[in-house]
Amino acid sequence: RETVTEREVVREREVEVEREELEEDNEGIIERTGREIDNEVNKEIDEEIEKIGDDN
Repeated sequence: RETVTEREVVREREVEVEREELEEDNEGIIERTGREIDNEVNKEIDEEIEKIGDDN
């Protein structure tokens, strides 16, 4: 009979990573969501303005 044994080696390493804090990292979910909604609304407004055209 052939017996197969499997061996798993797990090693933990602690690594320090320098990370620049972005402005977004300091914002909460409400601020990020609000900014995304503002962008969507602005796009829709711009599209409507383009549809109306320039009357001058």
